[in-house]
Amino acid sequence: MPRRRRKIVVDTRVGVIILIVAKVCGVNSSGLTERTFTGEICWARHLAMFFSMKYVVKSSNYVGSCFGVNHTTVLYARKVVADMINTIEYDQEKQQQYRRCEDLIRIDPAFVFRRLARPETTIG
Repeated sequence: MPRRRRKIVVDTRVGVIILIVAKVCGVNSSGLTERTFTGEICWARHLAMFFSMKYVVKSSNYVGSCFGVNHTTVLYARKVVADMINTIEYDQEKQQQYRRCEDLIRIDPAFVFRRLARPETTIG
């Protein structure tokens, strides 16, 4: 019997975070809410969940419903990114992606969203 896909709740704040992280990490934004397990997409998904928990300030159940995953997956993603922040010898590229996403999410989300809406715009 095939697994049923969880219903994904659409939240514009989480959607903007997904777009920012996807653009900075160089992955397709739809891949962040699908069951894809490649390294780049998993890292970008973890970042998006981390920033969603940090800036949207909702429960892990709510953030998980935005990504179509269980709340424990969100908690694990938060732990992975927090460990990366506190580890000096971690991958420098991932740390740069983290910092760039953090900077973009902190500025006015409406401005970032308008820039991301243009397909020729590159961020990073």
